[in-house]
Amino acid sequence: MEKPTISKLFSHAARLLRAEFEYIRLSNPHSAEKGSEIENALKTFLNSHLPQRFRASSGIIIDNDNNISKQTDVIIYDALSSPVYRYSEKTQIVPINSVASVIEVKTRLNKKELKDAYAKIASCKKLNKTPKTSMDQKATGSDLTTVGTLGIVFGFDTDISLEALADEAKSLNKTYESRLWPNMIAVLDKGVINYALSFPGDKNLSGELAPPCDENFKIPPFYIHLVIQEDKEYTLNRFFTSLLSHLTFYPHRPNMVPFDVMMEGAPNTAMTIISYQYNTQRQLVPTPSSLYLENNPSQLLSMKISAKVGKQIGLLQYMPWQDGAALRWFGQVPLEVILSLLIPDFDGFVMLTNKPNCQLTSVFKLTEDQFKTWPNLLSKNSDLSAILE
Repeated sequence: MEKPTISKLFSHAARLLRAEFEYIRLSNPHSAEKGSEIENALKTFLNSHLPQRFRASSGIIIDNDNNISKQTDVIIYDALSSPVYRYSEKTQIVPINSVASVIEVKTRLNKKELKDAYAKIASCKKLNKTPKTSMDQKATGSDLTTVGTLGIVFGFDTDISLEALADEAKSLNKTYESRLWPNMIAVLDKGVINYALSFPGDKNLSGELAPPCDENFKIPPFYIHLVIQEDKEYTLNRFFTSLLSHLTFYPHRPNMVPFDVMMEGAPNTAMTIISYQYNTQRQLVPTPSSLYLENNPSQLLSMKISAKVGKQIGLLQYMPWQDGAALRWFGQVPLEVILSLLIPDFDGFVMLTNKPNCQLTSVFKLTEDQFKTWPNLLSKNSDLSAILE
């Protein structure tokens, strides 16, 4: 018995895929349904062989600006982190941030079908992806990551040569921005058209595929060549290896939709029934009217803080809060500078929140009488002076 190898296993898979294509082609007389069956055959193959993190489906892609793609034959997205905005067997709607690759499937690839595939892949690639942030989790230990969308045209057959398809790709490339081009054109059992790399001075090509880049990529010093590789029965091997290489470095991306995008069109009103506050035991209790600051703004105990030469640097307010208090600071220096002079180890139990025009502390044990001692404490510990109001 012949020993199986990875290469041979995928060559066998290609023959099974080809056999299924031939069965569909010969047994289904309706062209539209035939195309749908062929798409499903490729999706079934991908969902049987891709890492389980990824899912292949048909549908539409949407970005956070509510731009949408054309109907896409195969969308490969990170199923572990992606919400699905609409689910059905034939058409899902998924967010662009989770989409790693799109594939346009053609029963018989020719110049007309290639032009259609270019337009559909461009409609996906032009959607706005969120730039990479520290919240993106690398899928591997490598620093090499890409959040670009890999675009592939996959033909089960063609009635023209690979050279003619490559010439048409060369022509179509003139009508689209390079970031919107397909990265690969594959024809089962024939070969692939893709982009190989070479550095200045190199006699040989250095890469098998020019991967999709992020928007602000560093410009590499190499040439990118449109090439034909007549892989014949190994075409599926190259197609799958190139796809898998891209997916390997696609990071886990958070897909939290901005709240204003999700709630667009909803009424922006709310009726308050009752207000609560956390006490220092971390229990929510009703807010007495006397502690609701919006009703009693003039009752806040305030302290003007100045340099001893007389220039005021800020205003510190004492806000009573259940069985403790919080502080509000309007000033030219950070509140932590002031608190370090007044409270030993304040950063161990006081959290600061930065607002557009002020800073707030968390709630902690502090009485009015203690607050009133602070002007003397400031004067003793610094070159600052303070006056209570």
